[in-house]
Amino acid sequence: MKKFFTSAIAALAAVAIPATANAAVAYFSGSSGDRSISGQITYDPTLPMLPAEYVQYHPWGTISEYFPGVLSFTSGDLTRSSDYLLLVGDAYEGNAEGAKDGIVAIVMASSREGYSLNASYGDTTSLTSGAVPSAFPTGSGTFEYSYAGEGFTMPVTFSSAIPEPGTWLMMILGFGAVGFAVRRRKADLRLTPTLA
Repeated sequence: MKKFFTSAIAALAAVAIPATANAAVAYFSGSSGDRSISGQITYDPTLPMLPAEYVQYHPWGTISEYFPGVLSFTSGDLTRSSDYLLLVGDAYEGNAEGAKDGIVAIVMASSREGYSLNASYGDTTSLTSGAVPSAFPTGSGTFEYSYAGEGFTMPVTFSSAIPEPGTWLMMILGFGAVGFAVRRRKADLRLTPTLA
C-alpha cells in the first residue's frame, strides 16, 4: 500500500508541476474613470539578455533587452495576450538625471496596436544590467494601450502572486501526508501496551 501511495504522489507531481519551473507570474490591476484593467505578466529570471549590441548606454545608466515571457490583460471587452520585449533600466548610483531602476514590458501587436507595462523600483540598487529581474516591483506602475492613435493610460498596482495549480496540489498532498502521519502515530500509540 505504501508503494502505491508513493508512486501515485510521484505521478501527480509530474503531471501538476509545469515544465517551465523557472517561470514566475506577477499580477496587476487598476482603474481610472469608468475603465478598469486586470492582467498578468509571466517571466523567467534565468533567461539571458539579448546580445551585447542590443545594450544601450546612457549618461544615467544602461538598458538591456530580453524576451522572457507573456503579457496578458483584460479591460472591458478588450483582451490581449502576447510575448513581450522587456527593457531593464539599470540606473547608475548618483546619476545627474535622478533616474531610478525600472522595467518596461512592451508588446507591438501590429503596426497599429501596442501596449506596455512600466514599473519603477524607486532606487538605483535593485536591478543589474545583464540580468532579468528576479522579481517585479511590489508597488505601482503604469499600463498604456494604443490602437491607431487612440488608447488609454492607467495606473496599476502589482499584487502578490496566486499559487499555480501545481503548487496547490503539492501543498494539499503535503497536508494530507502530515495528517496521515499524525493519525497513524496516534493509532500506533493506542496499540502499544504500557508496562506498569
